[in-house]
Parts: sequence; structure tokens; C-alpha cells
Amino acid sequence: TNYNIGYSYFKKKDYPAAIEWFRKFIAFKEETDSAKIKDSYLRIADGYYIGQKYADAVEYYDKAIGFKTSDFSRGDIDYAMFQKAVAMGILKKNDEKMAILENLLSEYKESKYAVDATYQLAKSHMTKNENDKALVNFNSIVSNYPNSSYVKKSMLNIAQIYFNNNELDKSLEVFKNFVDNYPNFDDSQTALEQILSIYTKLNKV
Repeated sequence: TNYNIGYSYFKKKDYPAAIEWFRKFIAFKEETDSAKIKDSYLRIADGYYIGQKYADAVEYYDKAIGFKTSDFSRGDIDYAMFQKAVAMGILKKNDEKMAILENLLSEYKESKYAVDATYQLAKSHMTKNENDKALVNFNSIVSNYPNSSYVKKSMLNIAQIYFNNNELDKSLEVFKNFVDNYPNFDDSQTALEQILSIYTKLNKV
């Protein structure tokens, strides 16, 4: 079928060809399998996303999100929402991105994309200089997702926000915790330099 041909090209990373065949599958409606139709929307969106055609990707993630079927799992919806949000950010539509992420975190609290969404939301708040809100999100990652790869980045962002706000004691504490916990991490040297800078500002050197 056109669906299987589409997947064959998708697996070969020939995304333009995959998009063409998935769109043929949807257009001709050669099957009534709603799961395959929904999946086709997602793979078309992914193909556009990978090809950096973000507006087209948003259109098809929207189609997937709006395609309600009994077998449309939560994992498909939250994935589509997260990808759409990231694409919106790339398109410089930060407010729309943040609204989608907040909706995702509200509706799908147990989503495997929750930590990704929380980090993206925090970074978006930083972009808007909403540092108090960013701190809430970064601290949520550190507290609620201790095994996440985002913890290190979140700690550095927390420390930097405190530093920029001239809350030097708080910044120092977080930077020191970072170095203690991740001495071999690439950014540990940067953290050490920041610690020295803070000590200098506090006249402790």
C-alpha cells in the first residue's frame, strides 16, 4: 500500500518521498484504518520538521492532534504537541509555543515528554526575561526529574539567573553543588570560573 511505501522511504530517511506516499495514502483513503491515517499525519509532520519546513510541520502536527480516534494513544498526542511547540519556537512564535507547552503539562502530567516540555518552557521564560517563572520550571526539573539529562543544564541556568539578579550567595551555592555533583562534566570548568568570579565580588579571595 501507499502507507507501507511511505514507511519504507521514511526508514531510508528519504523524507520528501515518504511525505509524498503518506499523502497519497491519506488522499485515496485506501484503508479505513484510523491508526494508520493518524500515524501518516505524524510521519508527514516529522518529515517536514526534519526538512526544516516548520510551518508545514505545524500544520500536520495539528492534523494529528485533532484526529480523534479510540486508538489514538496519549503518547501520540503529547508527542505531536511537543513537536508542534518546538516548531513554533523556531518560527519565533514564542507565546504560542509556551501556550502549547503549558497545555501539554496540564493535560498530560505523566507524559514522557513532560521534562522536555518543562525545560523548553523554562528557556522560553528566560527569553522573555521572566526569570522568576523560569526558576520555577528549572527547580521543578531538579526536584522532580533527578535522573534527567536536563538537571545539569537546569542547575547552571538557576545559578546564572541568581548571578544576573545579583543574588550571589544563592548563585554560589548552586554552582558549588554543580561542581560537587558533576566534577567531570564539560561545563564544570565554567562553573569553577563563575565561583571564582563570585568570590571576587564578595571579597572572599
